[in-house]
Amino acid sequence: MPPDPPQPYTQGQGAESGGVFVKSIRQSTHMSDRWFDELDDLISVMKAPKKVKGGYRAVKVAVIDTGLQPAIGLRMNVIEWRDFVGSSSTMCDNTWHGTISARLLANACEGAELYIARVFDTNNANHEHGPRLMAQAIEWAIDPTRRVDIISISAGFAEHSPVLHRAIDQASNAGVLIFAAASNWGNRGRVAFPARHNLRTMCIFSTNPDDQASSFNPEPREHADNFAILGEDLVHPADPTIRESGTSMATAIAAGLAARIIDFSRHADNTTIERVGDVGSLAGMTAIFRFMSKRDGSFQCVSPLRLLPERHKYNEPERNRAYVRESLHRAMESAD
Repeated sequence: MPPDPPQPYTQGQGAESGGVFVKSIRQSTHMSDRWFDELDDLISVMKAPKKVKGGYRAVKVAVIDTGLQPAIGLRMNVIEWRDFVGSSSTMCDNTWHGTISARLLANACEGAELYIARVFDTNNANHEHGPRLMAQAIEWAIDPTRRVDIISISAGFAEHSPVLHRAIDQASNAGVLIFAAASNWGNRGRVAFPARHNLRTMCIFSTNPDDQASSFNPEPREHADNFAILGEDLVHPADPTIRESGTSMATAIAAGLAARIIDFSRHADNTTIERVGDVGSLAGMTAIFRFMSKRDGSFQCVSPLRLLPERHKYNEPERNRAYVRESLHRAMESAD
């Protein structure tokens, strides 16, 4: 039997140690639906033309979280599952958190090959044991037998962990792009680790559907990028009356968007993008996210539609596709 939908998750829960960053609320208005409708416009333009489908390398993404519900997982391209909490050989998720994260990511890039690592069995984690499991999952994800392109971590810890730090460094040195959630602690706590490891990870904050920074974000960092993307009013797969919010959700969407961009860069008609081979690097994706962003104070709110012409003015799919290609080209010209 699948677990019950989660009870409301209070802002700041887990700040003393660590865990996932999600809040459950019940509400009747669904402003995020419009945001996703607009994202679908971009996805339709960026999908591989039929002539190149199967002719390029799929994007590999590791989702390090609470696992995955089998019924939901069957509708995703799950390549491998690993349980670091226990020894379950079958997919499971006691919280739905990992399932929601994986679904949001896959919705943005349905062709991504998913590697699911279960490192939590509740929404909270021990500040010593949790980082060790996460480090093991990272080492698993970057092993040459899988060597993922992206690692998505919709979780974090209040305290620094040397073992997790080493694993993050190892993954970054291998060229893996790492997304991590900032936290929902507001100003009661700073950005969580490993998201605050700004030289190695892309730290993700949350916005509302109007591209405004969420109230539960921690204080933005100085001298660092503070990317934020939709993280509010996201439907729960087990109960549509529950809407989820949190930097966890934003991180999954950001990782999915990055996967879509990398996928697009691998299509045969996009080889003219500046430094196309570096699109999936930390420097490359940082430049692209900066290009898509607009300011809300110190936050850089990512608006994917900035890759498209305003109001999608071209009725010709190929012209819109060429516009996205040119947008990425211009973004990559400023990559470090």
